[in-house]
Amino acid sequence: MQDRALRNLGMSVLILVGMKVLFRWNVSIVGSLVLTFIVWVVISAVNRR
Repeated sequence: MQDRALRNLGMSVLILVGMKVLFRWNVSIVGSLVLTFIVWVVISAVNRR
């Protein structure tokens, strides 16, 4: 349980860092959608294990 909470926290941090990087690079909304899709795929793969 604690391991899953830590993993979710790590995912949240990764998402926040990714968003900051995207905003810094001034990437379009499409870039944000792509990042969100990648993160969703990673989370799905982790939860499947």
